[in-house]
Formats: sequence, structure tokens, C-alpha cells
Amino acid sequence: MLKSAILLLLVFVLLARLEVSVLDTNGKEYHKSTNAYLTGRSTLADPNHMTHEYGNSLLTRANSIAIDFINPMPFLPGNSVSAGFGEHNLQSPNNNFTTKGSITILSTLIHTRKLLPNSIFMITPNPYTLKDSLIVSDNDPQKDSSQTFGIIVLKNVRFSSYLINETHTSPGYGPVLMKARISVHSTAKDPLVIVENRDLSKPFVGLAKVSAPYLNESSFAAFTSRDATVGGKSVTKVNDLPSTVIFSPLNAAQNNVEELNNTLLPQVDLNGTIAPSDSTPKIFSELKMPVYPAPVKDIASNVTYISPVFTINQRGLESNNFTLTPIIAKVFPGMVLLLNPNAGIASKIASLKSVQMQFEKNSTNIGLSFALSNTIPDTLKLPSSPANPLLMFMNVGYLGVESGTTPVNFSNPSFFKTSPVIHLLVSKHIPVIIKRLSDGCPSVELFALNEAYKRWEPSIEPDREPTLDHSDWCGYSLHTQHFSKFAVGGIKQSSSLNSER
Repeated sequence: MLKSAILLLLVFVLLARLEVSVLDTNGKEYHKSTNAYLTGRSTLADPNHMTHEYGNSLLTRANSIAIDFINPMPFLPGNSVSAGFGEHNLQSPNNNFTTKGSITILSTLIHTRKLLPNSIFMITPNPYTLKDSLIVSDNDPQKDSSQTFGIIVLKNVRFSSYLINETHTSPGYGPVLMKARISVHSTAKDPLVIVENRDLSKPFVGLAKVSAPYLNESSFAAFTSRDATVGGKSVTKVNDLPSTVIFSPLNAAQNNVEELNNTLLPQVDLNGTIAPSDSTPKIFSELKMPVYPAPVKDIASNVTYISPVFTINQRGLESNNFTLTPIIAKVFPGMVLLLNPNAGIASKIASLKSVQMQFEKNSTNIGLSFALSNTIPDTLKLPSSPANPLLMFMNVGYLGVESGTTPVNFSNPSFFKTSPVIHLLVSKHIPVIIKRLSDGCPSVELFALNEAYKRWEPSIEPDREPTLDHSDWCGYSLHTQHFSKFAVGGIKQSSSLNSER
């Protein structure tokens, strides 16, 4: 009795330290860790020194439980606890803890604390056999160890990575995301999956959390071997990646671009280098990049998906990096993908602020890489720079499939509903004489590489964006029409447009 009392006291002490609780349909509570990743605005005095002002961002103002960036509370193995789950053991004391764990799935109504009953989930592979799939229903007497409607607990499952798909919901409700990816692992033995659903009688507006995928074993090994960090904190668990959000405005005319462009997520930085000439598929394969879940099709055409940012240095250009998206499981026509680098630095005079693209076609497993530098790497064997000085060279690569096994071709403008927009910051203090605008900012030109003829060609003139200005840094929007290799600079060197290296 004394031992049980001590264990229960320990549990209540742990729960008391948590500030976030969620009520189920019976008024009970389940608790979540407040180990949260917040978003915030970035201030830029020097593009190499980014600071964050937390607590007043688009996400925190949403007043929605959907955007708490949380890690689940690790319940103690073998302890019988009651926290809205009903009485049950999350793990048997006789388990081999190195090979077994548990999976807890909560079906919730988005933007509320309500648990939804009667969901059915498909888990692939079957967590007991690691073959085929397991179908489990809410309160299934043979499989679900929880007696609370809206909560499914699977005990004694194998260590592995799993796809979780909600195949049936409460009448009148539907999922927000297509699938969740988790791992039962020695660093995360008891994952908690919160599956958010929406009321199908109402349009989807506002924010919804996109839970980060758990790393699988090979990705975890790749990330730890490269001393990966998230927001400066080392990756030590398979569930350490940053979550993100999807956002839908209240109406089509609502413009939240400026606010979204100032919403930063914790950045994932990997040590080591990648050759500037490496293809995007090779980079993503070498880094074992994770796959983030996609929104369901019937809301995707109206949402902006804020992508987390991954970086790694370019070999031979260690002061310059690759800025990468993760792999996005699927994109749909009308869906917008937004990338906000915390430190997309090309040089001390230019910095990538954000990239925004709206898709015209369905595509699967999309990933993008932006190799940024203030010089054109010799290994690419490209024509000499068409501008002097060269403020930024961007080599934009991509991967994914359009349908079946047909690769995407983002150098074709038909893949985009509107032109991709790249927001750039350029210092007023460029140490050479160049053309200036009336406000003292540099007159910037954009050139795109014609791959067929291997020559630089002038592209659409960049727009000055004073709303992006900060201190002595000037903002610009580049409408690139497609993705390829781009040069951004000042005075054009007409004599070297077609010269080969």
C-alpha cells in the first residue's frame, strides 16, 4: 500500500507541474507536457544574428489548443494511473522494456477540449506482428486497453515505426491530416498521438497543428551522427522534430502574408557538409529526411502549410548553407507552401527571408532544397555571373512525383497556380558602387538560367517591399515563375552574359 501511495503521489506531483489539461467528454482530464516550441517574430540587425521575440505571434494569438507545440508526457511504465484514460496499465511490469512499448491515440475536436468517440484507426504495420495492418476501434474489448471513449491504448507493442490513419470518425466529423507517423523506440517507448477532427458542417478556418513525424531508426541514426539540433537543442529522441501548422484565412480576400512571413519555427541544423553539386534526391537520401503529414484533400486548397526548415553547410562554402524543406507527403491544387528560414544567409549583404509557392497540380512526397551562396560554385560549371556584385546565387532543387512514378518538374511554370515568390533582404551597405533607388536601397536585378542554352537571362524585375525592411536592410520580392538557378545582383555585366567558366 505504501509503495502504491508513493507512486500515485509521484504521478500527481508530475501532473501538478503541468499547466495544460484537456477535458474529455465526461469532464475528465488528460494532461499534456508544456515542453512547447513557440513561434515568434524575428528581428534582424545582422542577418547572421537572429533573435526571437516570443509570445505575440500569429500562432500564440490563435488561442487554440491545436497549436500547442508539445511532447507527450512519458507515463511511468508499470504504473496504474487514472488521468481520463480509465484504470489500466500502460505497460506490464513483466515487459522487456527494450523491445516493447505502448501507443495511445486520442481523437479530439479541433480547437476544443472535447474527445470524440467511435473512431477507427488503421496502424501499419501491425504493431504486434510487424506485418500487414491492424484495425482497431474505440473501446474494442480485445485490443483497446482504455475504457474511455475517444482514447485508444495499445499495450505491449513492438519497437518500430508506424503510420496511423483514421479510417472512421464520429458522424459529422472528419480528420484534418491524412496520416500520423510515429515510432515506438527506446527514446520514446509510449508515444501519444492526438488526432484532430473538424466539424464537417463548418468551413475549416484558423490554425491546426501538424504534428511532427517521429524519426525512424535510420533517420534517427543519420540525425544523431550529424549532431542535429532543433532550435539549438540536440536531437536525442525520435520525437524531437518541430511541429508546424496549417492555416486557413476567414475568407479568401484575407491577407496574412506579412504575419505568416514573420512566424518562425525552431530550425533543424545538421553538422557536416554536402557538395554544392549534389542533386536534391541525393541530398534527401543521404540525410534520411523525414516525411511530414499532409492536410486532407477537401481543405488543402485553402490552406497555407508552414514548412519547418532544415539546414546543412555546403562543402567548400562552409559559410553558406543548403536550406531544405522536409518531405511533404502530398500537395494539392491551391495549397500554399511557405518556408521561413531563421538564418538563410548567402552573405553579409543578402539573406533569404521566405519562399512562398502555390501549387496547381497534385504531387506526392515533395521536397525542396535552396543552395544559397554569394558565388557560383565552380563545380556546377555554369556561365559567369551576369551581375556585379553578385548578391545571392540560388540553386533551387526539388524532388517528388506528379503521378505514378513521373517526377515533378518545378522548372515548368504550369506546376504553380501563381508565381513562386522569394522574399529577400539586401544590405544598404554594399561596399561597391551600384545603382540606387530613391530610398537609398540597391537597385536589384534577377536573372534565371536558361538550362537548354546554358545562359543567364533577365527575369521579372524584383519588387521593393518596404514592409520587409529592417534597420539597414531592404526587402524585395522575386517572382521567379518557376524553380531553377537564379542570380540576384546589381550592375549587369553585359560582356559576360554568355561566357563559360
